[in-house]
Amino acid sequence: STQSTGTEAAAMSMTVGSADLFKDLVDTCAMASPKSRTKVSKVKAQQAKVRDPRMVEKKRLAEEQAAREVDQMKKTITRRVHEQHLKRDRIEAARLASIEQEQETFVADVDDFLQIQEGKMLNQKKEMHNLWTEQVYQRIQKQIAAKVGDIDDDALNERLNDLFQKYIDTIDSKMVFRDIIIESEYDPLENKQFTVKVDAEARSETRWDGIVDPLLEQIEKVMEIHQGEGRQKPISHQGKCPGKTTLPVVEWESGKIEATPHGFAAKLFDKSIKEADLTFEEKRARAKRNMSCLNHGVMDHYDFPRTKEATLAELPKGKKCFPGWQPNGAAPANDANPIVHPGADGK
Repeated sequence: STQSTGTEAAAMSMTVGSADLFKDLVDTCAMASPKSRTKVSKVKAQQAKVRDPRMVEKKRLAEEQAAREVDQMKKTITRRVHEQHLKRDRIEAARLASIEQEQETFVADVDDFLQIQEGKMLNQKKEMHNLWTEQVYQRIQKQIAAKVGDIDDDALNERLNDLFQKYIDTIDSKMVFRDIIIESEYDPLENKQFTVKVDAEARSETRWDGIVDPLLEQIEKVMEIHQGEGRQKPISHQGKCPGKTTLPVVEWESGKIEATPHGFAAKLFDKSIKEADLTFEEKRARAKRNMSCLNHGVMDHYDFPRTKEATLAELPKGKKCFPGWQPNGAAPANDANPIVHPGADGK
C-alpha cells in the first residue's frame, strides 16, 4: 500500500518553475467566486467558437441560406401581387364588357320600350283632349256664344252706364258696405239677373242627354260597379256634395279645432318647426329640464324610489281642518293651538 501511494503521488506531481508565480495563481483562484469562474469559462468558450473555422463556415452558410430565403420571399410576394393585379384587371374587364353588353341589348330594348310607351301616352292624351273638347268644351262654348251673340250692344251699354251712375250717386250720398244691402236704396246685385247661364248638367239616370266628361270615365265605371245590382251609393257620395269626408266647418273654430286630430297635428308641426333651429346642447338641456326630479331620471317598472320621502314628495299629505286634533278627546299634539271641546269647561 505504501508503494501504491507513492506511485500515485508521482503521477500527480508537476514541475513549477517559479514558486512565487504559482502561489499568486493559487491565491487568485481561491479568491474568485464560482459565478465569475463560470462567466470567464463561457467567454473563453465563445472566443474559442469564434476562432473555430467550422463555426465560421457554418455561420456563413446560415447567412447565405437566410439571404436566399429573403430573396425567394420577395419574388413570391411580387409574383402574388402581379397575379392579384391581373385577376383584378380580368374581373374589371369582364364587368365593363357585361355593362357594355347590357347597354347594347337590355338597356337599348328598355329605352325603345319606354319611348314607345311615351308615344302611346302622348297619343292617349291628345285623343282624350280632343274628346273632351268635342263633348264638354264645344258644347258649353256654343251655348255661351249663342247667348252672348243675342245681346244687343246698345242695350248692354245703356244698362251698364245706368248701373255705374247709380253706384256713383249712391256713394256721393252715403257709405256703401259690401255686407249690408238695402235693396230699396241701392241694389249692387241688380245685374246678376243678366248673368249668362248654360246647361252643363252631366248625364245621369234622370238626364240621358247630359254632358259626358271623358275625364270622369274611370270614376263613373267604379260608381257603376258599386251601384249596380241594387247596391247603394257609398256614404261619401250620398250627400249633396259627394266626395271625400272632410272636417265640418263649425269644427274649425278656435277652441274646437285643437281637440281634433287636425289640431293635434298642427301642434306637432309647430313644435317641430320651433325645434328645428335648436342646437344639440339646447335639446339636451330641455330634456334634462323635463326629467322628473322624484325618481332621479329612472323610468321603468322595476327600479324606482320606494322610500317614505319619495312617496311624500309625490303624494303629500292633505290639509287638516283641525290642526293638532287627536282622536278620543286626547290632548292636542300642538299646545300652541289648543282645541276647546264643547263641555270641557263645564258649560
